Amino acid sequence: MDAKQIIRGLKDWVKREKAIDLNLSDCQEAILEYSLQNIAYANMENLGYAVDTIKNNTGPELFQYLSQVTGRTVSKKNCLLTLSRLLEHPGGEKDPENNSLRLDLEEAPNLQDVYGREQELSKLETWIVTEHCALVGVLGMGGIGKTLLLRKFVDKVKDKFDYVIWKNFKYPALLEDFLTHIESYFFVNNSETTANKKNISQKILSLISFLKQHRCLLIFDHWEQLMITNEISADQREINYDNYGRFLRSVSELEHQSCVVFIGLEIHRQMDIADKFRVRELTLTGLNSRDTQYSQYLLRNFQLSDQGIEKLIEEYQGYPLALELAAPYIQTYHNGQIYEFLKGTLFVHDAITDIFDKHFSRLLNIEINIIRELAHETEPISLPELYQLFPSISQAKISQSMDKLCRTGLVEKNDSQKLPTFGVVHRLLTKYIKNRYREI
Repeated sequence: MDAKQIIRGLKDWVKREKAIDLNLSDCQEAILEYSLQNIAYANMENLGYAVDTIKNNTGPELFQYLSQVTGRTVSKKNCLLTLSRLLEHPGGEKDPENNSLRLDLEEAPNLQDVYGREQELSKLETWIVTEHCALVGVLGMGGIGKTLLLRKFVDKVKDKFDYVIWKNFKYPALLEDFLTHIESYFFVNNSETTANKKNISQKILSLISFLKQHRCLLIFDHWEQLMITNEISADQREINYDNYGRFLRSVSELEHQSCVVFIGLEIHRQMDIADKFRVRELTLTGLNSRDTQYSQYLLRNFQLSDQGIEKLIEEYQGYPLALELAAPYIQTYHNGQIYEFLKGTLFVHDAITDIFDKHFSRLLNIEINIIRELAHETEPISLPELYQLFPSISQAKISQSMDKLCRTGLVEKNDSQKLPTFGVVHRLLTKYIKNRYREI
């Protein structure tokens, strides 16, 4: 569908589903048509208003109105995807018992086979379904399989919840817009909804009240994107990040029967002081090289020789994305012969380099310096040894940095010795660091 067809379809949908007219001014309709064509505010012509007015007032008001009417988070950035999906699946997924919308996976990835994660799936089910943890963080390197694991988990346990909603922060939302969207979703047939009249604290308490009445599972994917979006200013990003921290603190501290899961590279800083009895963290690592299902998946899908498949998985420490990027290279340039490929140096695809670049862009200088040092150590080292390498930095600061690096899955902690030791978690990461930072 082109932009005009989507707008006509949207008007018909609102009339049919909500029994109201979609009241758009000529200017708003033009903004929507331009946005559906991915045209920037600065290039929108003949609207009758200054660009700053369109960008800061008329445009945001339009997308807030569309979010309220549709019950979905609609922004300039995601309007084509969201409205297209709305019109392709106008009824959403229905609960057969009460025929009300209860499963919103519009922003979730397609369900795929997940190999070798039985232990992690079981742990999540224990925490979320059995122990009723309020807040769960799933952390780890990009490409390690966090999102696919949670998508598989949702498919496994969705019938145990009244509502399941997946929010992808690749399409970042202000907290107030997100809460308005959630409120309109929950209270779509409730005349008491007055989202626009509530401040953020009232909206948070309103949502907590609903989470108390109903068993809900909310998934926040790509959590770190909250602080990356360029759609709002740096000051607004910081305020928005703090607001989400308030929301997560409320989820962890107030009584309810639901769970919020956030997936990302690191936890929100407010989680360090949250109620630990109701909060859990899972840092995802690589797949086991002896997982025959995953081995067969690689062999079958990439036409590789079965000689050396365990060695390949072991060499890449079970890093799913790195393996799936290396496999076509083996098939194309080594005729599928794994041992021939392994004779060379460790293959680091550009996509992996981009992922590590994003990781390092979020680290503080002290954290970068620590992980650079660890990458040049031949063996894992203890905290006292690390303290000696950075004598001008307080031990508390180093310990805090190590805690963050371990949580994000960049550094591995080994408790087998008298004193815990630490090392870079992955050979690919070590090679990346040595290539990116040649001097230390």
